[in-house]
Amino acid sequence: MSTDNFGLIVKEIAEKQGISQVELAARSEMSRVQINRIMSGNYANVRNETRQRIAAALGMNVDDLAGTDDIQVYSRKMREKHLVKSLAGLGFAEHQKQPLSTFYVPPAGVIGPFEKCGKTAFFTSGLAESRSTEEPAPAVQQILANKRVVVLGVPGAGKTTLLQFLATESASGQLGIAEIPIVVRLPEFALALQEQPSLTIVDWVISQAEAMDCPKLLEPLLDRLNNHPGTVLAMFDGLDEVPGSESSESNGFRVENIRGQVIEAISKFVSQFRSQRFVVTSRLNGFDESPWSELEFRRLTLQEYGDDQIRDAVTKWSTILSNSKHEPAAKIASELTDAIFENPRVKQLAGNPLILTI
Repeated sequence: MSTDNFGLIVKEIAEKQGISQVELAARSEMSRVQINRIMSGNYANVRNETRQRIAAALGMNVDDLAGTDDIQVYSRKMREKHLVKSLAGLGFAEHQKQPLSTFYVPPAGVIGPFEKCGKTAFFTSGLAESRSTEEPAPAVQQILANKRVVVLGVPGAGKTTLLQFLATESASGQLGIAEIPIVVRLPEFALALQEQPSLTIVDWVISQAEAMDCPKLLEPLLDRLNNHPGTVLAMFDGLDEVPGSESSESNGFRVENIRGQVIEAISKFVSQFRSQRFVVTSRLNGFDESPWSELEFRRLTLQEYGDDQIRDAVTKWSTILSNSKHEPAAKIASELTDAIFENPRVKQLAGNPLILTI
């Protein structure tokens, strides 16, 4: 594991197993202070002996955690990349990096087929309106139940964070399926596509893997894509951020319908590796359903947080804030909950995950 994220990965695994720092210290025969420093990410150059003791205390071994073949190394690096999210841009400078599991509450969504009616552009008082008669269900559950999904939602609905969560869970084997995550930020891919029109999704994934020090991924990845159905979860984030049918300026030169070119590249990838799993995210406004209907995708429309999700999010954030405010997490949670639920307008705004965080 990388020395940067080793402690944060240990923290996430320990929390999922319900192991406290005190218990982990006792199991590994280490001091509580040392475990705290490691799990906070403030312990550089963790020795191999220490890693082995912690891994054993978690019922794992270092080789399993680190991975040895090219696919394992890639999955581990993807997990490390998406496991930790920077919160500095949200005004939490003192909590710049946090494991997703410490604060993330996945949204619910409504799943349904696409209707071949072209573009949609609608908003309601909630996050989105669905034309499906299905009841809302956890978004992760819906994605696991459908091999091809377009996740739709308004700004702040949590589309990108949902993919980051899926990437970490997939890479760590927690989904039970698709243990190899691919995440393509479509605005970045679109810029590269303008400079290299023959660029494919596979080309882009390999170039990103090389940047993560995984230079030998091509052959084993193609083997998984071609010969191991359902083992790859390919996620394409931010379709709405790619310029559409209108001409626009990009890096000093004029481009025409970049989005159409990006959709064509995704379509070729999906058609070539039909047995794998695919997720695309986009805002609702101006979304064109037709290419995704033809590719047999289903639409998953993210919903507002309900009362229980708001309370879960407040509980998680209160635990984080208590460390800097030096106040009990329960006290912070009670005050935040009262402030939200006693004001109907604030409660309405709190249904948006991004606004609730801010």
